[in-house]
This record gives sequence, C-alpha cells and structure tokens, in this order.
Amino acid sequence: MNLTTVFPPAHNVMSRDPVSDELRASMTIAFSLCLHTSIITTGCVTNVINAIIFLRLGLSDSISVSFFFLAISDFVILFQNLLARVFGILDSYLGVNFGMLDIRSLGFLLTTFASVPYDITVCITLYTAVQKCCCVVFPFRFNRVFTRSRSIFINIFIYLVVVCYHIPAIASQHLRLVRNPSSNSTKLSVWFSPDRNRNVAALGLLRNVVITTAEIVVSFCVIVFAYKLKASSQFHSIRAKGEFPSQKEEGTVDPEIEENGKTRGNETDTKRKNKTGQNGHQTSSGEGRVGSSRKNQTSKEVRATQAVTMVSTLFVSCTLTSVVIIYVSLLYPAFSPRGELVNLYYVTVQVRLTLIFAWLSLNIVVYCAYNTRFRNELFKIFCPKSQ
Repeated sequence: MNLTTVFPPAHNVMSRDPVSDELRASMTIAFSLCLHTSIITTGCVTNVINAIIFLRLGLSDSISVSFFFLAISDFVILFQNLLARVFGILDSYLGVNFGMLDIRSLGFLLTTFASVPYDITVCITLYTAVQKCCCVVFPFRFNRVFTRSRSIFINIFIYLVVVCYHIPAIASQHLRLVRNPSSNSTKLSVWFSPDRNRNVAALGLLRNVVITTAEIVVSFCVIVFAYKLKASSQFHSIRAKGEFPSQKEEGTVDPEIEENGKTRGNETDTKRKNKTGQNGHQTSSGEGRVGSSRKNQTSKEVRATQAVTMVSTLFVSCTLTSVVIIYVSLLYPAFSPRGELVNLYYVTVQVRLTLIFAWLSLNIVVYCAYNTRFRNELFKIFCPKSQ
C-alpha cells in the first residue's frame, strides 16, 4: 500500500457505506491538509536532528548505525509527502500555473515512490529488532557478529535491495510530454507503460509479505525484550536489597550476567588476584573501578535494549492498521477503493496514515528518553551558551 496523499474522487453510487461523501471529503481535508501536514513537517525536522546527532556522536555501535540510517529513510518518506501536499495545495486551492509541468502528476509520483524509503524503514526496523534480540538472548554468539562495520554494510545492503525490487514498478510510470486534444496543449504528465499494472501488482504482493513478516517478527522481539528487561529489573531490585539469590532461581537473574557470568567472573577473579597485596588483602580502589565499569556497561546495554524496545513497539502499534487493511480488503472486497465501502476505506486509510506519520516522527522522543549522550548533544545544539 502506497503512502498516497492525493484526494480521491467522491463516490456517488448509492451504497450501504456508513460514511457519506460529504463526511469523507471533510475528514480528508481535516486529516490530510491539517493534521498530516503538521505531523509531517515536525517529523522532517526531528529526523534531520536525529541524523545530525548520531553523526556527531560518531556512530560508535551497531544500534547507532541503524538508527542513523533509519533517520535518513524516515526523513525521505516525510519530505516526499510534504512536497506532494505543497504541490496539491498550490494547484487545487491557489490555482498556481506551472506551465508545461502537471504538478498533480509530480505529486502523484512523489507519494507513489515514497514506498521505497517506507520499505527501507520497515526492513531496518526489522533488522534492528532482530539483531538486538539475538544479542540479548545469545550474547556469546552474536555480540561479536553485529559489529559497527557489519551493521553499516547491512544497512546499505537493505537500501540497495529495496531500490532494486522497486525498479520495475518505478520504470513503468514516469513523467512524459503528453498532448491533451481537448485543450490542444502539451504537458509533462505521468505516463503509464502497458505492463505497469502487472508490475505494481507484483510489487504490492511482495510488499504485503514484507510488512506482514516484519509485524510478526518484531512483535515477537518486543515480547522477548519485555521478558528480559523484567528479569533484569527483578535481579537488580533483589541485589539492591542486599540479597544474592542463586542464579538458578527463575526470574531473578540478570540476563547479561546469566550469559556472561563465567567470562566476566574469570576476568574479575584475575584482576582481584593481581591487586591482592602480600598480606592477603585486596586493593579496594581497583575493585571499585572494576565494579563501576561493569555497572556502567550493564546500564548502557539495558538502556540500548529499552530504546530498541520502544522503537519496535512504535512500529508494531502504528503499522498494525496497515496489515489489518491489507487482509480485510482481500477477504472482504467491498472494503476497497472500488468496493461499496469505498468511503469507509478511505477514512480508515487516513487514520492509517496518521499513525504512520506519527511513528516516523516520534523516534526522537525515544532517543532522548533512553540515550543520555543523545540528550546531552541535543541540549548542546539548542542551548550552546549554557554549556
């Protein structure tokens, strides 16, 4: 399903559609021109800020790399839709003449091609959730697999693959000089090739599979994150009270300590032995530094997991409507652009777009909440004199 923002014609055929043509037209204007434009404009700004801050922080780990590439694709989606809305307002409401260029055709192509960065965002979110889930559940096996350099390669690979499987549909629709016999004029308008419908149908099928798979897998990852974070919270709560239960007790083990306890324990024992004096007493300052470093690392991992959990939860919540619309329209053809419930369908699509645009714009809130360095860098950008 494309992030199309054009205003569809009213459906005048008598039907059992609960949404009237007038209500549909009013809601389309309220959603598309007012609410969506505000969210999209805000999202463009926030994603530029996200990309700048992650660059300034140095993209030091695989998660930061994925969040950086995610900010780029999110910005492209929103910017394309913003341009399409501006063109639509200039043409439909202000009557601006762009000469030989049919501005509505350009707006249509912008919103249609927004499916490319949208699929990139879906795939990067899927990859980020899966890689963090693997590192949380099996840190021994995957902590050294998802390195910074490999994450850069995988994200670039996602960009290339998504662009490649969109090429047939993109090539079958583009701007071309078209002569209008009624007005005896020539304009640069959208042109469809004979095989366009076939290419778009094949792309739509593939995209439905991608979004459905992502929804299922990311939902599973969120459940795993919630379980692991709860177990970690219970462990730290018990440890703070001075109780040290056996690691075999269910639900009281820090996931990171459970998986890495042997290695870290050996390293700590070695350091303790090296810092032990001739009288058999340990050096308290060395032990304190080891404990502090270990505590900071654990806290950083927990915050990173929380950030990925929230980003994944936003994705699942805001794209669930898209999956529901896909399968309801397949199982119940009346609920479709050409069915009896066309008005209800388009109103539901407006709600869907609202959730998607909100999802693409709200990641900055997650980063500020769970990333101290991101929050400090954001403060430096907007309040440089107070530093």
